[in-house]
Amino acid sequence: MTVHSVYDSQRRVNSKLGIMITH
Repeated sequence: MTVHSVYDSQRRVNSKLGIMITH
């Protein structure tokens, strides 16, 4: 696993949390 993929997955999780919080 590369650093980029870790960052991408983390950003994806943050995006899901953000959507859950907004809605």
